[in-house]
Amino acid sequence: MDSSRRASMAVGCAAAAAVVGLALWRLPRRGATCAGASPEAVAVEEALRRLDLAHRAPFSKAKEAEYCEAVERWAVLLRQQAGERVSSALRLGARAQHLERGAIPRSSYPEGREGYLRWRAAVKKRQGERVGEILRDLRGPLGVGCVERVTGLVAKALPLRPFNESGSSKAGDAEMQCIEDAACLVFLEQELKEGFADGKEDAKVVDILQKSWKKMSRQAHAEALRIDYSPRLLGLVVEAIAQAELPISGVSNSSAQESILFPVPELSTETQRVLVETWRACVEATGSVGEDWYAELRLDPTFDEDLGKVLKFPVCRSENVAKLIQAALDLLPAAMSSAPPPPTSVASIDAAPSLMPRFASLLRAASLLSQKHGGFRLRHLDAMRGALVVVVCRRGAPSGEAQKRCRQAWEALGYAMGSQVAPCLMLADPVSDFVAAVAAPLPTPGAGPCAAILAAKGVALVEMALGILRRKASGAAGFEAPTSLRSKACAAAADDANAYCGLLAAAIFDIGE
Repeated sequence: MDSSRRASMAVGCAAAAAVVGLALWRLPRRGATCAGASPEAVAVEEALRRLDLAHRAPFSKAKEAEYCEAVERWAVLLRQQAGERVSSALRLGARAQHLERGAIPRSSYPEGREGYLRWRAAVKKRQGERVGEILRDLRGPLGVGCVERVTGLVAKALPLRPFNESGSSKAGDAEMQCIEDAACLVFLEQELKEGFADGKEDAKVVDILQKSWKKMSRQAHAEALRIDYSPRLLGLVVEAIAQAELPISGVSNSSAQESILFPVPELSTETQRVLVETWRACVEATGSVGEDWYAELRLDPTFDEDLGKVLKFPVCRSENVAKLIQAALDLLPAAMSSAPPPPTSVASIDAAPSLMPRFASLLRAASLLSQKHGGFRLRHLDAMRGALVVVVCRRGAPSGEAQKRCRQAWEALGYAMGSQVAPCLMLADPVSDFVAAVAAPLPTPGAGPCAAILAAKGVALVEMALGILRRKASGAAGFEAPTSLRSKACAAAADDANAYCGLLAAAIFDIGE
């Protein structure tokens, strides 16, 4: 058989496979029209047809039908992944989301939150009533219970069961939660990437995202972390998750940040210029930055049993490595003094002063979430920083004086990041991990933090002695426990780590290695 004939047969087989695959995908939806279909299946198809027509009514929102099909698709997928039955009520309830949402104009209610909540309540009530009207003559084949349940799902009258920090889901309706999860995933997968965040302040987007995250189940959280985001959106999602799951009030609020964030070292204009140029060359080079970074980390024989377990989550996949680095670069608290920055350059702090704290809050959010869910420790930081420097220099400035300047600039950036991450992780690490961090090549925690931690332990011993005296006699009743001294000693340890990393970040480019 000649090569042209073999090629033709291959193309034909591929086309046939595509047709069969498409038919199988459509089978659950259109199969009800085939001979032998149950009355309920026929009724479901008729109900879906009616809902599609309603979604295209004159006062329906743009792309309402496409949105509802996406919600149904996610809802079915989530139930199948969980090994649960996909009921007719779930499919119809998901397909009827946002049903004729434009029928009641927002302008018919007062501005402000109270007016918005009243409008939303009226919309949900009408949507429940409207879907009941659409399905009224299908109560026989669908069942009265099914129609009533669809009405409740569309009106959002059933309780949710989102994930909570006790490790389980709250009591609630599983199908209602599934539809809420599906709606949130459509928002993240489509609306967010199609311009929802354009023109909005980052703090506003983070607030919206963290509210969505709190309404989702852990299953939906896992799916959300698999979605492909832009560098900016990925950074906002990470900050939103931290705000939702960590005891940090106002991650993007400047007044709260003053107490939870540490000073960020300002890198020189020349340092930033080298960062911009080498990063652009690094990204444009052949291959993947993330895959090269992981390959460098895997040179450590303990990777699979240590840091590899920390980085096993979907959000840590190789394609997100470059995005997180880009997000951090765009938030560096310094300005380029030349022309407007290109897309892969450092953002200008002069143009947006609020970016300075966000560089710190993004790094804090990423490190504390990794610590909570993946066991990330301060001792891991030096390996990750070192691998990044090696990869960027190899891809962005392969030789000579340029490589030396590249290495110095990225070492400086690594220490700038360390000035935010090290203080957060140091005081939360177990004793064994703190000691391992002291032994790591990263020059913090060093003598200063160790001395401060010893001082804090000494104060704690005094507190213990006073507590024992209070129990045994009243002789120590007049003494106040020096709790504030212990807190100050711990704060001094964190401040030292921040200051030393900041010193290295600010000076390493100018003084050399």
